[in-house]
Amino acid sequence: MQAETLSKQSNSSEGSLSGERLPVRWRGIFAASFSALVLAACGGGANEEESRASVEGEGPFVAQNTEPEASRFLAQASYGADDDSIEDVQRYDYAGWLQRQFAMRPRNAHAAYINSVSASGTNPNQSHIQHTFWKEAATAPDQLRQKVAFALSQIFVIPMRDSEVGNYERGVASYLDMLGREAFSNYRHILEQVTLHPMMGIYLSYLRNQKASGNRVPDQNYAREVMQLFSIGLYELNQDGTPITVGGQPVETYDNEDIIGLSHVYTGFSWAGPTNKTADFTVRLQIRLATRTAMCCRCNLIPSFTLPKRNVFWVR
Repeated sequence: MQAETLSKQSNSSEGSLSGERLPVRWRGIFAASFSALVLAACGGGANEEESRASVEGEGPFVAQNTEPEASRFLAQASYGADDDSIEDVQRYDYAGWLQRQFAMRPRNAHAAYINSVSASGTNPNQSHIQHTFWKEAATAPDQLRQKVAFALSQIFVIPMRDSEVGNYERGVASYLDMLGREAFSNYRHILEQVTLHPMMGIYLSYLRNQKASGNRVPDQNYAREVMQLFSIGLYELNQDGTPITVGGQPVETYDNEDIIGLSHVYTGFSWAGPTNKTADFTVRLQIRLATRTAMCCRCNLIPSFTLPKRNVFWVR
């Protein structure tokens, strides 16, 4: 079991990433909203009386929608329909099916599979990542979670073709499991967990990023990507998605000063561990896949905000 950690301690950074999750009750709101969106895409659905279905009790089977309607819904909310899943949607209706999916707990199946490959005496490679991804997509019962996790992976990208990423199969498996665990979380919390994951730190080069000192400036790569690709985008938009223009030109959402400022937040991250040595922060990256040896992120950097002693993300 890999136990490397990425942490940010109170004396090793310049900003805060603390935040709160939304309450669990938001899931019911999401279920209703998601159902309404899919119904709109499907071109209709059952009326209010017909759409009431019990989530808790089985009861006699009463179809809430047609097989084509259920199949169309499942094509959007899962990796595809079969006879059993169509019957589930017909029995519980769209919102009921979503609520049952929300109730399924994440399983960390990708890391478990890679660990089993390693335990068998085989060195994992990228084909094993492909295998576990498609196995879960095709057979996992928590289809909505798998579909949302895939969508998140297309936003918070760590490309396997990049050797800095692709050579660490266990790290990639852990990253996919993290997206699955956070699939129904709020966006603020997802962004924090992505930021604290070592694989993103490796790919976008803020692992071991240090604060400004003399001629040294913090790496700006992740700060730029967070704004451009992970959140607000390049240009301000109207409610209908069209760009806001002034004098015929789109209005930029941020400038270089914003990038510089945000880059100071993403400093002080490195492998967590038991020592307080500054050298452990800047040491050449070593990922020990089968040990509990870790490195720490404790260098003599002065934060501008009060932070908890340690924010640790464990690569399970």
